[in-house]
Amino acid sequence: DLVAVESPTYTNGSATALSYRARLLEVPVDHEGMVVDELRALGERHGRPKVIYTIPTFQNPSGATMSVSRREALLELAREWGSVVVDDDPYRMLGFAEEEVPSLHELADGDPLVFSVRTFSKIIAPGLRVGWVDADPSLQPLLINAKQAMDTCTNLPMQRLVAAFLRAGHLEEHVAAQRVEYRRRKEAMQQALSEHFSDIARWTDPEGGFFLWVTLEGGGPDGGAPDTEELFPVALEEGVAYIPGNAFSAEGRFPDALRLCFASTPPDRIHEGVRRLRTALDRMGAAA
Repeated sequence: DLVAVESPTYTNGSATALSYRARLLEVPVDHEGMVVDELRALGERHGRPKVIYTIPTFQNPSGATMSVSRREALLELAREWGSVVVDDDPYRMLGFAEEEVPSLHELADGDPLVFSVRTFSKIIAPGLRVGWVDADPSLQPLLINAKQAMDTCTNLPMQRLVAAFLRAGHLEEHVAAQRVEYRRRKEAMQQALSEHFSDIARWTDPEGGFFLWVTLEGGGPDGGAPDTEELFPVALEEGVAYIPGNAFSAEGRFPDALRLCFASTPPDRIHEGVRRLRTALDRMGAAA
């Protein structure tokens, strides 16, 4: 079956589709998220996808948020084609602004074609591995059967822990604190990039989530952009890590890009990490 995915997109999302022998249709992403006009054009050339996989809010890895007009266009196209929309929405509660873009689940208004996948792992603690799906209630038996076929059930003690945390009323205060801190860390990373990479790179400015998407435009051996997979072992020698851009495309479309995560690191270490990354890049260029 043909599955449309964003390009770049979350590695495990593509890997799951590929594990079921899907063929991937990569759709470009810009500052407004998936380019739906391109999706339509690609579908007309290569066939209508059975599934459209999207991370519409603070996308992994780009940080982009799909505009309301594109969300509406995507839902309209999915209905026209009869395509299932897998709305992967783990970062929605981690926005830095007060106003939220309506979710695909809200805009779909109960459409059974839309499955919105959410998780507590991003908003409480990553080790929980507990989440939920917003979908047409009539599809619950299908979802339960699919889940049991994959791994029987989610860890019961972790489910009880999450339930107790929610009943105690801790979630709202916890998420509010995360939003403030993640914004502080994002701004620290952008400041560090401005200090060390402003001459050879550009990067995204997400309004929430965990990630910055950095595109290198210089610093390579020939004066152009280096291959970030080749840069990676040099960066490790300097004590800093990132995810190379090609990891987010089955076709390897982003050799000059990389994903940085600001969520797990305090500002002082962010500044040091970015400095080390520039040192690695300079070493690579000097060695050519």
